[in-house]
Formats: sequence, C-alpha cells, structure tokens
Amino acid sequence: MNLTAGSQMTRHDYLAAAKELMAGAFEHVKKIDDPIIPCAGETRGFLKKKAGGPVDTVALLEAMTRTFCLAAPLIREDPACSVNGVYLRDYYRLWLLKVCSAKRDDNPYAAGFYGESGGEIGQATVEGGLLVIALWICEDALWAELTKEERDQLAAYIKSQADGRTVMQNWRCFNMLMYAFLWKHGYGCPKERIRFLAEEVQLDYAGDGWYRDGQGFDYYTAWAYQIFLPVWNLWYGYEKEPDLAAGFESQCRLFIKTYDRFFDGKGRMTLWGRSGLYRAAAGVPFISTFLMPGDPGISAARAREIIGGLLKQFGGVFDQTAGRMLPSGFYGEFSPMTQSYSRRGSAYWMSMIFWGLIFPEDHPFWADDERAAAAGPFGDGTAETALAEADREPGTTVLDGPGIAVTDHPKSGSVSLRTGKVLRSGELDSYAKLTYRSDLPWGAEIRQGDLVIEPMQYRLFAGRTYGRRAKIKAALKRRKLPADTRVNALMWGGERDGVLMRRAFFDYNTRTAWEWLYSLLLADIAMPEGILRVDRLRCPEREFALTLGSFSLAGVSFETERAEDKENGARAIIAKAVRPDGSVYQMAMTVYGAWEAFDVIKSDKTTPELMPALTIWARRQISDKNRGELLVSQVLCREGDTPFAQEELFPIESLTGGPAARIRLKDGREAELPYDKMSGSLDV
Repeated sequence: MNLTAGSQMTRHDYLAAAKELMAGAFEHVKKIDDPIIPCAGETRGFLKKKAGGPVDTVALLEAMTRTFCLAAPLIREDPACSVNGVYLRDYYRLWLLKVCSAKRDDNPYAAGFYGESGGEIGQATVEGGLLVIALWICEDALWAELTKEERDQLAAYIKSQADGRTVMQNWRCFNMLMYAFLWKHGYGCPKERIRFLAEEVQLDYAGDGWYRDGQGFDYYTAWAYQIFLPVWNLWYGYEKEPDLAAGFESQCRLFIKTYDRFFDGKGRMTLWGRSGLYRAAAGVPFISTFLMPGDPGISAARAREIIGGLLKQFGGVFDQTAGRMLPSGFYGEFSPMTQSYSRRGSAYWMSMIFWGLIFPEDHPFWADDERAAAAGPFGDGTAETALAEADREPGTTVLDGPGIAVTDHPKSGSVSLRTGKVLRSGELDSYAKLTYRSDLPWGAEIRQGDLVIEPMQYRLFAGRTYGRRAKIKAALKRRKLPADTRVNALMWGGERDGVLMRRAFFDYNTRTAWEWLYSLLLADIAMPEGILRVDRLRCPEREFALTLGSFSLAGVSFETERAEDKENGARAIIAKAVRPDGSVYQMAMTVYGAWEAFDVIKSDKTTPELMPALTIWARRQISDKNRGELLVSQVLCREGDTPFAQEELFPIESLTGGPAARIRLKDGREAELPYDKMSGSLDV
C-alpha cells in the first residue's frame, strides 16, 4: 500500500488503499454465498461462537453495513469492481436483501424488523443510518439497479428501524437519516417526528461547534454529528427544515475552524475517547464540510493532507493485516481500549475516510496541491517557517464548550489534548487521563506486586502506608475506604493567563458530598515539549498514598538517566527508547518536593503499540505534615537524541503557595494559580 511518509496521495492511491482494505474485510468470503464474517467457529476477536451455534445477526448486520461503506465508493467508481473474484455489487445486493429483512425460519441471516428480537433499542439503529448513506454513495450503480420489490423490501426494513425508539445522543442522527432517505426516494416520512429528533439534536449543541454526546465529549461529535448532519441537510433539511439546517451548517463550520488543530504535524490523531478502533474515521468532517454549500472553512489541500496523514498513521495496520479483517485495537489487538459492545466488524466504521472518493478527479478536494497546505494551524508549509516553528512557544486552543485544551508542541510536532468535562463509571483510560498525546498513545495501568501505576494520571491508595502492612489493614477496615481509587471525574475551570484549571475527583459519585471525596485542584501550563503541573490536594484529613505516572514510552530497547536540581529540590528521570525503525524517542519526568519514591517501571504490551514500555512514576505519602504542599511535576517528550537542557528539565524560577499561588518560569513567564477561584466556576 503506497502510504510512505512524505508522499502525496492521489485519488488513485485512495482507490487502491480502499480495495486492499476490502480484501481484508473479505477474509472469509471466497464466493458470493459466504457471509462477510464467519457466524460459527470464529475464535478471534469478539465473535466466539461455537461451531453450529446460532447466527449472530447483529454482528453480521454491523459487518455488512460497515464494510458496505467501504465497498460503496468502489462500486460507484466501477460497478464491475471485484475482490477475491467476487463482484462487490452482486455480493452486497444479495446480502443486504438477506440481512435487511423480517425474521423467517428459512433465512437465518435476517436481522429482523425493529423489535423482532425482543429489545427496544439496539445496534440496528446505527447500522440503518450507515446503510442509507452507503446506498446513496452508490445510488446509480446499486440502488437504481434493484427491482421495485427489492427497493420496497429495503425501504420497509429501513422504515421499521427509523420508527423505532432511539437513544438520547448521536443515535438520533441515524433515525433522521433513515427518514430523510425514505422521503428522498418517495416513501414519505413522519414530519413531526423528524423535526422533534432534529430539535433534540440541536439541544445537544455545547458551543465551539461541538455537540455533547450523552454526558461527554469525544470523537463521536466529529464522526457522528459533523458527518451525518450535513448529509441530512442535503437530503431533507435545506428543503423541509431550513432553520434547523442553517443552524447545523453554521455549527459544523465553526467546528471545522479549529478541528484541524487536533491533528499533529504528521496528520496523526490522538488516541482519546471510547472508540479508538474507528481510527481514521476521526478525519471524515474534512470530507463532509465539502458537501455543504459555500466556504468549507478549510482548504481542500489541508483537508486532504490530514486525511492522508491518518491513512499513513495506520498504514502499518493495513500492511500487517493484509488479506485479514482489521484488528480490534488501535494498531493491533489491544483489549484495554476496546469496548464491550465492539464486534469483529466494528472497526470498519473507519471506511468513512474513503467517502472523499465521491468527489471527481477535478474537484478541489483532489485538484488542490497538497504541498500548498498549511503545515498545521500556525505555519505556511515552507522550510523557513518550519525552522521558526521549532523555536516558538506552544500554541493552545481553548474550547470552553466541550472543555478541551488543544496544544500544538512545535519542537516535537505533536499535539496534546487536555479534557475537563468527564464523568465516567468505566472506560477511564479513554477519557480521564490528565493529558493525551498524538505521538504517545495512552498506556493501560501497570500492576507489579503491590505497586499500581496509571500512566498520565494520579492513583490514590486510601489508608496505605508503605512498609507497615498491619497498619494498612487496620486503617482500611476502620475507615471502610477503597484501597485503590481512580480518577473518574474531571471538571472544567477554564484557562487563565496560560494556566488550565480543572478539578479531578477520585471515585466521584452523587451519593457522597464533595467534602468526603478525595480530589485535586489541577493547574497546568503548556511547555514547548510537554506539560508542567502544579496541583493542590482537596481531601479529608486522613493518611493515604498518591502515585503519579508519566506516559508509557514503548520501544525495542531503552536507556535511563537521572538529573538533579538540588537548590530547588527537584529530580528528573530521562528515558530513551529506540523505536522499531531505529529512531530515538525521549521522555523526561521531573518532580519537585518530597516525593518518597521516584523510579521507572517496565511493562509489556500495556500500550496500543504492543511493545515493551517504560513508565516513570512518583509516589508520595500524604499526612498532616504535607497535606497543604503543592504537587509539582512535569513530563516532556522529544523525538531524536538531542539531550534535554537543564532549563528544560527544571523550568521553575520561583513558586509561592497559598490559595492563590504564583509561579515564575525561567523562560520569563509568570502566572497566578488561582485555586481560590475554582469553586464557583467548575463545569462538567
């Protein structure tokens, strides 16, 4: 697959890449009668059916619709396109009619109409929305070739799913799309309900172009709202609901204004949110913005540069799994980041990245010279600017609506995300890290003996006094506190003079008053190659232990060294990793003050890169003596073997404590750390 770094991908390259991915999706399809996934005897991934067991029709429906999203632009381009000797148009015509039908004894593959399986709300709603978009993409080549009876059958299935109950988040868009598709093709739709659903979606709007998906924010606002609403506008909204359509369009435009900053200088996305296995789908708004009339809000060259960067980011996945279905992970199989609802075909949501193939060769999306694209939000792509970029301060975009700070680190060319509107009971690695970076996918927790380290997050061990086990046991029994507590809530305090303020809660729940919960007031400052933290505890007057981890740095071999700033009571550990391609990557963690332990732990396959990894960690025992001390640390990351300077490792000139602390950095910056202003301004 031609996905080499630095090469400009043409429309022909995208077609070739889509066809190669299609060959992997057809791993088990040798003839037209074979289902897209084996429905019995599968032992890999999330399909673990016993041979001869019943067909998992939901898994089959999902695999059919999501791979159809990949096949549709290929069918549109060439109706005679084939993979593994199977003609795609004939295959999907046959199988869509098999799967998208009412349940019958003679058809074990039928997904059934809404409610036939006994459930009120289910995955079929999502797949119905994807189905109608894929049918639209290859409308002339496939939908128009169906008989009237076949179109009526699919329309009846689609109407059944559209009429069904839905979930109060991005799923409403799928019902809206199914109704709009039916209306567009003469089958009608309930106008009052479609308006109600559209109004409900509008009520999810949170500002800065973002929509709140359920109780949180992540890429779903991109690969759901920002894709499906422009299509709904085209099919239905502009003509039948112009006011709502105008609102959706303006919000999508606002989103595009800053969304390219979420992708680093190499076009890479950051692993963040609950569906990392959808991978390059995060870039699809850079396609859908060209579906709307008027200025798309981004140059076509820049849009294609990001999408090409995403395909290159995952090119290794495609190469390693050539001829096989995509793994359920970010790069390979990585269970800590996959969700319970994910199935073998789930990853093919990323097929949407190929929807740009609906634009012809002479469309600006393909015709604009990629070399003319800006090299990120602050550059113009020239060599002179690239040199100047490395010396400037990091640029941070603060989005108060979704509670996200996006920082571009010029020296490393990476991007970091800091999020602050998080309430989760699970999937904490995907949402509740202190920082996410595009060049270091988050690491899962590491357990070795009594030691538990969470990369890029604090971990609290209530009642724990290391080396005094009897006291630990007694304390835990008396206080009835969890021994190992994770951050599951981040509240947004906004940015003030370059300082991002948030509050992190351990084991947050609505049954317990805040004064009984353990929490941290978080204050952090973006540095050229990382983040400096100056945090303050808010907690009951009890003894406990606190640990803090760095990122997990994966590689094939490692070196570590230590540095000290005795005058200011600071220590640093620098870890160097040799990557599989022979390149060197460095990470440094600095701590100030009385951290009792400061060391490195090695783990294996705890990151999506599936290699050994080093994580630097610190531990502090909290008692009456140090409860009011600030928790000061820094994590820096750098590509290459240029050593970190002393001023980079130890950047603080002076720091004063108190409710409104002040910090002076060696680079001349000064800032107030307004902990005393947070209680009245927290948002989630």
